[in-house]
Amino acid sequence: MKRLVAFGDSWVYGDELMDPSIPDLRWCTDPRNDEYRLSQGFPGLVAQHHGWRLENHGSNGQSLQSMIWTFEWWLDTNPDPGESVVMVGLTHPSRTSWWYSQRTRQAWDPPWYRYLHSLWLESANGSDYRGWYDFHKFWRAQATDDDWIRKNYQTAVYFFSGVCHRLGIPLVMFNVFEDMPEIPHSPVLNGQHGLFRLLDDTAPPRPDPAGFWGESHPNAQGHRVIADYLIYHIESCKLA
Repeated sequence: MKRLVAFGDSWVYGDELMDPSIPDLRWCTDPRNDEYRLSQGFPGLVAQHHGWRLENHGSNGQSLQSMIWTFEWWLDTNPDPGESVVMVGLTHPSRTSWWYSQRTRQAWDPPWYRYLHSLWLESANGSDYRGWYDFHKFWRAQATDDDWIRKNYQTAVYFFSGVCHRLGIPLVMFNVFEDMPEIPHSPVLNGQHGLFRLLDDTAPPRPDPAGFWGESHPNAQGHRVIADYLIYHIESCKLA
């Protein structure tokens, strides 16, 4: 294996990981922070442990739908995906994403350039995309229920596991959030539990500064705990 390719939401992206050597750094998305964020996040730590090159396609606010779209883009642009280990951090299935066809995309843009995530619309109260906010609000009220959430989760789990099995790509897949739907024949590492449970069971209570949490994401110590957990699984299952 030559690389680790990671897909997921802000946890996989490394939100809140801030390089302490840059005094004027305000946002983790600052390009000056990329090297620190990517190396200190758990995907980077796992990749370093095994001597793999990292491709981190995590992004803030991602849904399971947009993760599938991004994974399909990655397959389309990689002629030899079999040299990779794929890591999928499943976000909460109540999220969704919309394809924004009117956005002009350049050839060099990442695939998520044209995604609108429900989390963005809800957290910003639709201020930037008023029509989309109203559309999503209607959809949420009319179409979202426990059955849809379960189906959305099941579709993503079976998609990633099925494609990776078909192509012979080693896959490590886990839940970020708690209380995920229970589905048959699940290959998900931590079942109905999530990385939240892992940190809360391991760390002192929040907001203890010596713990493993930032505001709402793991700090660098928390990412190390998660990385050790995933490394143990990868090696015990002989994925590496």
